[in-house]
Amino acid sequence: MTMRGYYIVVAAVLVFGFAAISSGASAPSVDSSGVPAAASAPAPAGPPAPLTRQGQDKLSPQQRQAVQALGAAPALFTENKGQWDASIRYAIIGRAVNVALMDSAIKFQLVKPRIESTDAKNPVRDVLTFTLAFEGAKTVTPKGVDEAVSKIRFYRGSDPKKWQNGVSTFKSAVYENLYDGVTLNVFPRPAGVKYEFHLSPGTPVDRVVMKYDGIDGLSIDSTGSLHIKTAFGDLVDSAPTAWQEADGKRTDVKVKFRMAGEKAYGFEAVGAVDAALPVVIDPAIKLEEHAE
Repeated sequence: MTMRGYYIVVAAVLVFGFAAISSGASAPSVDSSGVPAAASAPAPAGPPAPLTRQGQDKLSPQQRQAVQALGAAPALFTENKGQWDASIRYAIIGRAVNVALMDSAIKFQLVKPRIESTDAKNPVRDVLTFTLAFEGAKTVTPKGVDEAVSKIRFYRGSDPKKWQNGVSTFKSAVYENLYDGVTLNVFPRPAGVKYEFHLSPGTPVDRVVMKYDGIDGLSIDSTGSLHIKTAFGDLVDSAPTAWQEADGKRTDVKVKFRMAGEKAYGFEAVGAVDAALPVVIDPAIKLEEHAE
């Protein structure tokens, strides 16, 4: 399905600063091209919640089309144009994993049904929210990179003046010069994010220090993987890979995680690093195993 010129309509409410589909919103209409068009979306009563199967049963065919289009779309960062809390600059809104890019920090939100929930149509869902901050970093606002053709419309409440139309989406985002000599590139994925640290020549690998808030603890296992202990179980950040490039040739660099506090960690070079070349460090957090 081509996404060129495609507008996804979302009736949005806030859940911990993120958007969720509201089963109480009125149905968007669909024009002759099959693209969802504008519709009134009154604010639902009661606390906002992620869309449940029961909520899906209440959606009109037009609303289901909008929800299915959103789910089928490639993972992209959506710019915040007032539809979320002002601290959020860009976000990925998934069915069970939300990620928000903030100034010098990244917020994660996982949603999953409780095991003991017996109502298949309306399961009770638990939400886990935690934040990854960069200790000692500069205050850097992320910037969207490689704007996509997809645009999103957000409808919240019945006042059209508060709706957001044509909100831009991006294929990646960057925290430029997060530390001296360190830039962070972040890439959206359907179940979270992938991120890479780009270090300029001569920048110490141990300059980057990250600290979690909202987790129970951290540990590093015998394989070098980082275990992030949470109420949902351990999230696993695989041992980082790192490399340098010269004349089109890539050379692996041995880098490992190091503990920098009870809930903080960083990187440590194990082998030789050529100080004349930049370094790329690529860890990979696995969120999908603990999402729905």
